[in-house]
Amino acid sequence: MAAGVPSEDAALEAEVLVWANLRGVDSHGVLRIPWYVEMLGKGEMNARPNIRVERETAATLLIDGDRALGPVVTTLAMRRAIDKARTAGVGWAVIRNTTHQGAMAYYALMAANAGMAGIAIVCSPPNMAPFGARVAAVHNSPISIAVPAGRHRSLCVDMATSVAAGGKLSLARDKGIPLPPGWALDDAGQPTTDANRAKTEDDIVQLNATIEHERAERALAEGALETARSDYARVQQQMAQERATRRVDHQRRVSRNIQDAT
Repeated sequence: MAAGVPSEDAALEAEVLVWANLRGVDSHGVLRIPWYVEMLGKGEMNARPNIRVERETAATLLIDGDRALGPVVTTLAMRRAIDKARTAGVGWAVIRNTTHQGAMAYYALMAANAGMAGIAIVCSPPNMAPFGARVAAVHNSPISIAVPAGRHRSLCVDMATSVAAGGKLSLARDKGIPLPPGWALDDAGQPTTDANRAKTEDDIVQLNATIEHERAERALAEGALETARSDYARVQQQMAQERATRRVDHQRRVSRNIQDAT
């Protein structure tokens, strides 16, 4: 047990953080631990949440996370979505009352590793100043899309609409290095390259310079999804044809058996 968190949940949180570090995404790695411990101490994170499914259909479910550690409730949601997709063809899970989930690619790749296309999206309160603004007014909406690629590694896109992740401000503070121009605003709403003067780690700026790069990534991911969808339709058609063939074969066998009996 660590910071009041059950050992199994603490191990899962550690796995997601270290996984991000090993991928070179240090802004979403173990750097986050002091912040998480602080949130647990303040009660903003719930060490022993009552996670519950509030609504469910064959293909969807709504989960209340009760302020659980993000990876704890999000891995649960993705596993349930994968199970639904196996039977319904698609699975959607929506989580409310969760906390920081870490790198979203971790969850999208859970679906890809199960042979499915996975999408993980975050939409939270405003944390980003729109282009030309001085205060946060929109969320930077992280999204990850992962698609299996047969014998190759899965295609995975993990991005947001901001010029950089908020955690990179914390990383700059930790390393004592300046921020690139245009990343953050100070208390007066003016651009700053001093990570210590940045208002909070969430006051990151959206820049037009990132749009073309993000469009290219998104186009790649959407193309892969469209391919997966068309392949799924083809497989469904083949399965329907096979079922029809089996029904015809079964009817013929039954007819022959009746004829033989008479």
